[in-house]
Amino acid sequence: MAEAASIMLRDSFSQIPICDDRGFVALLSANTLARWLGSSISTDIFSLSDTDIEAVLGFSEDQDNYCFLSRNHTVFDALEKFHSYERRGKNLEAILLTQNGKPTESILGIITVWDIPTIYQILESRA
Repeated sequence: MAEAASIMLRDSFSQIPICDDRGFVALLSANTLARWLGSSISTDIFSLSDTDIEAVLGFSEDQDNYCFLSRNHTVFDALEKFHSYERRGKNLEAILLTQNGKPTESILGIITVWDIPTIYQILESRA
């Protein structure tokens, strides 16, 4: 857990994909980390270095807060994906990009909800 938290701090990431040798496992979000920290306050003794990611992932708020797209999808496809979740009353935190849009493939990139304003700004500047 210490390594994941360090990456999140260093790169200002609000969520990071967790992968093992078979591929994608889960999306670790800052909210999940905060929930786990909140639950640990009562014991007041915990170690990020000794805490497995699986223990923290147990505090995930929503298992359906991410999706996969292939690298061939457009930025418009990504925006539509965010809008389709919104129409269903769900929050899409991240789109994970892989070669063919499969969770067993290496992650090539990530688009988060925080990227949407920048995407619209770039699109408007090109119009």
